[in-house]
Amino acid sequence: MILAVSTGAGVINSLVGGGTTIVLPLLVFCGVPPLVANGTNRLAVACQSLAALASLRSAGALRWRAALPLAAAALAGGIVGSLFAKAIDEERFQSVMGWILLGGIPLLFVRGAGGRPGATGFATYGRFLLALGGALLCGVYGGFLGAGVGALIMIFLTPLAGMTPLEMLPVKILMVLAMSVSAAAVFLSSGLVDWRTAAPLIAGNVLGGVIGARVALAAGDRLLRIATAAIGAALAVLLILEIA
Repeated sequence: MILAVSTGAGVINSLVGGGTTIVLPLLVFCGVPPLVANGTNRLAVACQSLAALASLRSAGALRWRAALPLAAAALAGGIVGSLFAKAIDEERFQSVMGWILLGGIPLLFVRGAGGRPGATGFATYGRFLLALGGALLCGVYGGFLGAGVGALIMIFLTPLAGMTPLEMLPVKILMVLAMSVSAAAVFLSSGLVDWRTAAPLIAGNVLGGVIGARVALAAGDRLLRIATAAIGAALAVLLILEIA
């Protein structure tokens, strides 16, 4: 059951994000303590992101000059967020993030200024600074909770960076990889990983990551934008109702 569910979660994570909202309740249902389930899932998401990124890179879809500084900012934010994971009221924070996600969905349909990428990988230096700040904040949230961080990145950073959804997708996956690695390292050092469930969870996530990346490339910008809005809205409702 874990293998099947994690495969579906891997597809969702590669396309937009939000697979964590499926996986965490399943792990808890299987008897894994919530904090350990969080750490185990972070390890699986890191593997899934690596597999999806490899698929997108082979298709030439990754803009490295734009992606690397955003990933570095997300990595720093992820470390900070994971350190606060035990100290913040998770349920209240989830509800707030749900409303933020829901309010940000219209931004997906605001066309970026575009333009030819400069030395920073962005059309303007202002776009670069906006995206860098947004990546840091997304990293803090991703390190703390992780549920829906991919959707958060797609919804807010796509217009901030002036990219299309398909251009942002591999950047998002690299950012999630950076956050997941940093968070997983913190959880691993604390012994908060259940290796019994980690094996099928990682296998399913990797398979789903590859499938999701290929579906995204085939779908194109228009369908990816619609999918991001739909999954983001569903995830926001789950967070607001504190189901996730």
